[in-house]
Amino acid sequence: MKRIYIPKNLELSGIVDPEYNNARDLDRLHYIIHLIYEQRILYRVAEDYVPLKAIYLRNLIIRNYNDYVKLLIDKKVIECDGHYQKSEKSLGYRLCALYRGIKHKEISFNTKCVQNNIDRWNKRRLPTTEVHLYLYSLLQQIEINYDEALNYVNELSIEEYNNSKIAIDKFNNKEFFLYSDEFGNRVHTNITNLKSILRKYLSYKGEKLVNVDIVNSQPLLLIPSLFPSIRCTFDIYFDDIGMDLLKYKQLVESGKLYDYMMERSGETDRAAFKEKFFRETLFGRKTSKLFCSLFPTIAAELMKIKSKDYRNLARIMQRTESKLMITKICGRLMQDYPDVFIATIHDSILTTQDNVSNIQNVILEEFAEYGLSPTIRIEST
Repeated sequence: MKRIYIPKNLELSGIVDPEYNNARDLDRLHYIIHLIYEQRILYRVAEDYVPLKAIYLRNLIIRNYNDYVKLLIDKKVIECDGHYQKSEKSLGYRLCALYRGIKHKEISFNTKCVQNNIDRWNKRRLPTTEVHLYLYSLLQQIEINYDEALNYVNELSIEEYNNSKIAIDKFNNKEFFLYSDEFGNRVHTNITNLKSILRKYLSYKGEKLVNVDIVNSQPLLLIPSLFPSIRCTFDIYFDDIGMDLLKYKQLVESGKLYDYMMERSGETDRAAFKEKFFRETLFGRKTSKLFCSLFPTIAAELMKIKSKDYRNLARIMQRTESKLMITKICGRLMQDYPDVFIATIHDSILTTQDNVSNIQNVILEEFAEYGLSPTIRIEST
């Protein structure tokens, strides 16, 4: 049965109204609190308030979930930001001050009511394509060195402990999940939502995992996302697409885009520059002046796509990523190398050391269909 987490100092049975002080209702109330922890992990929520979608609460709790949410607010267990925009933002929730800043505790459901709802919901969310089911079957074979991972987690700050403890517990308890989001078809799993530092504790049949990483992958994926008609015959578009796109292509293929732009901006902190590039150029409302001056052909397409809704670019790029990494690359690996272990981390692939060469070749062959030749880096987890 699924484990759930609530603050260590919370005893709901001592504060809720008598009509709610029964096993089934306490399970529902506990799970709403648990979701505030869990959704922060699953969706990498950095904000203070964690958005909880109404569709989740209706399906996972009960249709009249608002009664339970209101009770928790009235009893000063949780609080709501009151900020809702249809199709834009769900209401956000966080624990009240008394229950924030302390470690959580693990409890179990008293009844099967909520657990059955969760099982039905997870079954509905699991993609049914052959390649998704294949990836899910491999995911379930991953093991974790739980004792070592727990020793590391115990040294973290309370907030990081709460997030990381739940994540490693999911591996240890075999609570695996795989779902594809509704906007960009991006695949999310226990691995994608695990802090990168904790991946070193994962293994497959006793073998450590390595990461086959595509250097400058997101800027690289911008080309087939913006110019889907360009394929192997990239060079024949020379007169139409301009020198700046060809220069951009050379930079992202060699993995040197950030270095090139940093030299021209005078910035020296690579991590900060990369974060700024994603925020201001790829996924922000505007496109940076530096990028516009260096790559006007691409910038024009960026601004055109983002003009109606700046989030459109992220969705298009995620669909491109999913098509390449899941449908094409993982699909090829499933057919050609069915005994090879693979697990995706969005635009990279985890595997064992002896499989690196085959995976690298398939990646290069599939990107070649778009006229692209990425640089691949092999990283230890």
